[in-house]
Amino acid sequence: MVSPINPFSTWGNEPLIEVLELPVETLISVRRAQRRQLLEYKEEQDGIATEEMESIVRDEQEQLVEQLDERIRQWAPRPGRAEMDVYEVRDTQLHQHQSKTDRHVGSLSMRASSQQAYFSELYGNAESDLKRHLASQKARVAGLAYASNTPQLGNYERLAKQECSSFIEAAEQRAEGIETYSAESMNGLRKMNKQFLDGCYVFEELGGPKGKDGTYNPEEVEVFKQRLDELDEDVAERGDVWVKHSREQLERHVERSKEALEEFHAAIKDVETDITILEGAEKQIRSCSLLQLQEQSANDAAMDKLDQKLTLLDALCDGIGTGSIVHQKPGEDNEEEDAKSHANPVSIQILQCLKSIRWRVHSRAKYLGCLQSEIELTDITCVPPVPEDQPKPPAAAEEIPADEETGQEFVAGESENLRAFRERIWPTPPEEEGGEGAEPPADGEGSAKEVDEWEEVLKRYPGLQKEDKEVIPAATFMEALASIHEKQKAELHNLVEEYYNNLGEREITRKKGDPACTATRYIPDSLEEFDEKNEASLTELHESAVEYLKTKVRYFRSQIAKLSTTMPRVAAALFSDISERTRKRERARLKVLRESYEDDAAAWKATRDTNNANLKPSLGNENARPELEGLCVREAERHEAAVKGTDDALINALQVMGSESWHFYAEVLHGVAQVLGLFDTTVQPADLVLTDEDVVAQRKTLITLLKEYVKIEAEGEQPPPPEGKAFHTREYKGVRQGRLGAAPVFLALQAMEEDAAAGAVGVLAAIDEGVTDATTANDTPNHAHVIKSRDRILSGYTQHFALDVENLIRHYSAIKREEQRWYQNWNSLVESLKEQ
Repeated sequence: MVSPINPFSTWGNEPLIEVLELPVETLISVRRAQRRQLLEYKEEQDGIATEEMESIVRDEQEQLVEQLDERIRQWAPRPGRAEMDVYEVRDTQLHQHQSKTDRHVGSLSMRASSQQAYFSELYGNAESDLKRHLASQKARVAGLAYASNTPQLGNYERLAKQECSSFIEAAEQRAEGIETYSAESMNGLRKMNKQFLDGCYVFEELGGPKGKDGTYNPEEVEVFKQRLDELDEDVAERGDVWVKHSREQLERHVERSKEALEEFHAAIKDVETDITILEGAEKQIRSCSLLQLQEQSANDAAMDKLDQKLTLLDALCDGIGTGSIVHQKPGEDNEEEDAKSHANPVSIQILQCLKSIRWRVHSRAKYLGCLQSEIELTDITCVPPVPEDQPKPPAAAEEIPADEETGQEFVAGESENLRAFRERIWPTPPEEEGGEGAEPPADGEGSAKEVDEWEEVLKRYPGLQKEDKEVIPAATFMEALASIHEKQKAELHNLVEEYYNNLGEREITRKKGDPACTATRYIPDSLEEFDEKNEASLTELHESAVEYLKTKVRYFRSQIAKLSTTMPRVAAALFSDISERTRKRERARLKVLRESYEDDAAAWKATRDTNNANLKPSLGNENARPELEGLCVREAERHEAAVKGTDDALINALQVMGSESWHFYAEVLHGVAQVLGLFDTTVQPADLVLTDEDVVAQRKTLITLLKEYVKIEAEGEQPPPPEGKAFHTREYKGVRQGRLGAAPVFLALQAMEEDAAAGAVGVLAAIDEGVTDATTANDTPNHAHVIKSRDRILSGYTQHFALDVENLIRHYSAIKREEQRWYQNWNSLVESLKEQ
């Protein structure tokens, strides 16, 4: 019910607070029922007490009457007087017998009358209970008008069934009680008659019991017995009548109770049908709302994941908590961080993160319906492939022997170091078994088994994580929403149409304005009006979805703007990580080689010092010549081992620098190609549909405007981008080849062996093997920044590479020259001893 004192909504038809009010009639009926039950209980107890007292009075009265008769008979005047004859005595006895019989019959009649009155009271109480039961069922039928949901109807029905069952059970108990009372009452009356007859003792002389002073003759007792038998028959007949009436009353009450329950069921059926259609329509609207919320929740989760990826990309570019060695302090040696960085390189993490962001923003842009450019996601490889074989240096010069006839002097080919370096990097392939005509093994026979690519990647980078699986929505948000609404609209129409088809001639119990209805929750008079009402509810959901979409598109634009500002930092962070990892690996490998060589060098120096100490003037004597020869042999072996060890150390170090620089070069080129590909296919602010809520771009500086003006003056204004594209394309120059790897190391070693004054910087600067193919990509500042970062990192690394190679060659060359100088001095000392 609606309380008039409660505030109403803006429409004025719905209270803001619902109040449950109990009608006064309901409270009065409850009080009356309580009072009636109390009175009935009191009356029942009074009846039980009265009945018990009457039973006691009757039993005592009968006994006292018999005792009085016996005492009167005993205290009667004795027949000792002569004038009293036998006749007077017998006449007195007969008179007493008649009085006793009359008193017994009167007592019997009084008891039968009280039993009849009690039966009538029980019968009337049963009729009163029936009236109350029927009134309660009618009140429950009237209360159906205030039910608003099926649980309330279920409660109503449960109470109706429970009351009907309770009433029938109580009626059966009442009928059973009447039958029991009838049997007990009739047995009591018959018992009284039997007790009366048992108290009529026959004369002892006529066969009566001895010592009882009997005064009855058999004929008199027979007359009394016949009269009491008639009374017993009347008692039995009255008991049968009571049982018959109680059973008829029970059948009638059960029938009336069931009729009332059927009337309630008939009334609740229509109400249940109307409430069910209302709840069914509300359920469909609620299902539509839940499906819509599911779409929104899925989109929110995807956008939250995109935020996480953008935050991760920003952290990767900053090197915060990523294990990047770029941000270690100079000279810092952290093996744990080094291992983490090499096992899961930041450069690969950046590519994986950017690739994940690419498909996420692409799917969100299409899902939100704000993508105007035609962008096709190309395949991107985040893990750099194994570098190809390094290009070979120029062929070795042929060795020209000396010729005395022509005067040609001996011209050596390559030095031992150059040959060893060439054989180490570019070994001669072994001859194929089976000769030139040997056929390759058939597929599946002798060929290597295919290995899982991911297992191969993990062998190179054990800490690498798999890329996110792409999840592309099948339809846009509005398409999914339209599909949901159309489905729910069709189901609502079918539900309502079935209701009106089955309505028939009956009245609608939940019309507008009924007590259980509200301004929006009611059943219209026609199918069309119901459809319009449902359409209004779906329209409200659609409007809320449109507002949600506007909010999310606005937020998505801010995400794209954040991505666009982060992209210029990607290339620098990626190339810096590649460069620093390469340098760290190179230093670690060179350190191992250097420590091993230093250990060997310390052993050689110790041997040299020992040999030098053993080279005494006394060894110049002819007798000590064998000892001197042995010492010279040991020194020669030491010298040969030192020279060969130094050459091997140089070759090993140069091999490390050549392979690491070649890996660096290949990884940089791979990173440039992948980053440009990602930038080309990543959604930018210009790819989105223009709206009034576009993110305001940063104002261009005067230098930027001047550069654009100069470019327009030189090339002219560009036409608009191709249809379906937001940017023009351009060709970006390649990089110079041949300056990194083992080949430039070989050339630098060759040049410095030929001319000690030559430097690796000049050798690498003179190498001109052309440039790589130009790359075609979008013409944006982000792409240009990638190319600048590439050129900057390659130029810096090449410069340091040349200096490191030159210093390494000069270092080991100096060690070798010092060793040769020492050995030459040793030989001169030995010769001087031999000449003594």
